[in-house]
Formats: sequence, C-alpha cells, structure tokens
Amino acid sequence: MYPPYDEACAFSDNSEPESETSYLSTFRQVYTVGYATSLISLITAIVVFTAFRKFHCTRNYIHINLFSSFVLRASAVFIKDTVLFADETLDHCSVSTTACKSAVAFFQFSILANYFWLLVEGMYLQTLLALSFVSQRKYFWWYILIGWGE
Repeated sequence: MYPPYDEACAFSDNSEPESETSYLSTFRQVYTVGYATSLISLITAIVVFTAFRKFHCTRNYIHINLFSSFVLRASAVFIKDTVLFADETLDHCSVSTTACKSAVAFFQFSILANYFWLLVEGMYLQTLLALSFVSQRKYFWWYILIGWGE
C-alpha cells in the first residue's frame, strides 16, 4: 500500500500541539451537533410522511427511503465515532480491530445507500418528465437541448 502506514500516520513521541487538539475537538463537536440536528429533522419528516394518509404516494415513498438512508448515515457517523474514539490511546493505523472495520464498512454502506436513493429519486423525476411529454415528443427534445446547453 502506498503510502506506508508509518508515513501516513506519522506518529511521533511529541504530543499534538494544544491548538490542533482543540481545533479537532471543536470540529468534532460541531459536526456531531449538525448530524444530531439532521437526524431529528429527518425522523420528524419520516413520521409526518407516514402519519398522514394524504402524503402516501410513490414520490413520498421514495422520499421516505431517501430520508431513511440519511438517518442510516447519521447513525453510522455516531457509531463510527463511538468505535474510533472510545480508546484515545489506541493507534488505529497499526491496530485494526473487527469493530473498527465493521463500523467503517457500515459507514461506507450508508454513503452508498445515499447515492443510490438519490439516483432513484432522479430516475423517478426523469420518468415523470418523460411520460408527461410523450405525446409532444418534439418539445421534449427541445428541453433536452436546452438542458445540455446546446
């Protein structure tokens, strides 16, 4: 693997400077608050979409699944942080635990699920557009030309 772990991690006997440690700690707190806020908002949106019968349609089912994938991602971030930062003395570059590998694999899966649900959302919207212009095919091609800037 390039670069070797020793070069990538570059652990030295000197401890990190206080300002860098403070910055990383603050950064971690900020994104934790951001993911927590996102998680609460997404769960609220899922509850609203499922609670009211008026909102039951294909578009909103796709939205619910997309929101669920974002909930999964926020949960994966919290799980990953819990596993990685549980023991500050552990060198994660040279020691790779099963819990660490599982947490990172779950995190990567959640990102993949986000992209696939975004793809499904785009495919659904494209299908709606294509079907609404089936009878007027020539206008549809104008939209394609305009959309690609030609």
